[in-house]
Amino acid sequence: LPLLWVPLLKASNNLCACVCVLEKRNMLANRSCRVIPIVRSRSPAARFSSQTNDYRHGHSTPIQRKTALVAGVANARSIAWACARSLLRTHDVIVTVQNDRVKASVDKLIAEREDRVDGDGGGGRILGSLVCDVTDEPAVETMFTERIPELLHREEILEANLDALVHSLAFASSTAMKGNDGTEAAGFPLLHTSRDDFRTAHEISSYSLLLLSRCALPLLSNTDNNNNNATPSSSSITALSYLGATRAIPNYNIMGPAKASLEALVRGLALELSPPPPLGRSIRVNAVSAGPIVTAAARGGIRGFGDMRREYEGRNALRRNVAAGVR
Repeated sequence: LPLLWVPLLKASNNLCACVCVLEKRNMLANRSCRVIPIVRSRSPAARFSSQTNDYRHGHSTPIQRKTALVAGVANARSIAWACARSLLRTHDVIVTVQNDRVKASVDKLIAEREDRVDGDGGGGRILGSLVCDVTDEPAVETMFTERIPELLHREEILEANLDALVHSLAFASSTAMKGNDGTEAAGFPLLHTSRDDFRTAHEISSYSLLLLSRCALPLLSNTDNNNNNATPSSSSITALSYLGATRAIPNYNIMGPAKASLEALVRGLALELSPPPPLGRSIRVNAVSAGPIVTAAARGGIRGFGDMRREYEGRNALRRNVAAGVR
């Protein structure tokens, strides 16, 4: 099963989401990856409730549909983009990008996709892209308090809330990942990680999950307004991790500790947010540990990435590599 799935999401009313998580934890133990299937929806038409009106079919009334925020789209090969495309089966999607330069290229991807699917009437739409620099905390807060609600209201979404948050953000400097050629640090890049490089990797790859989750909490904590006695609906937060969080992977360097920090945060947030109110917020928090997927960041940022993929392919029971794709 070489394709990396996606929707990581919740059940709505009496309909269950389809989730399939591929864990690559056993890559270095010479065992095949473990597939954990969750429940499948009973019908392909189980995207919307019976009360839903879809404005694309000529209805002018506000619609009630699931909405997801995918943080970290960079280009057509990024894992975040594959997540967004998969979520479109059941959700409308908002994506975030790092800066205006990336936004211009991602907006072209969005336009190309809309042109291909225009008129088919199925699935959701990408509502827009927003610039989100997670090192600028006030700007992130403004995005959640102003820009996302404005976007949802503009699209006439009945409940201006988020049902899912996907965190696909990671960064470490090239020096931290590859070292300086011709110096002692080239042979021991992790040992020679500077304080600034350590802080940057953890701030963007790990702390950003706390920041986004905290800012998204008011939008994720929604309830059924038609039933005062209803328990809060279960939204979800999902982070993308990697085997290097728990194993020593050659050339993964400072990203290993950063991903370990991310997974520890996922467990802690799940403990805090999963219980129903007043103890928690009925928000499920999980991480998906993907394999060595070919992305622009991985190929350019990890020394010997091709060797890493060949190693994985040789140890995989199917003798295949993992890829991000949408069935």
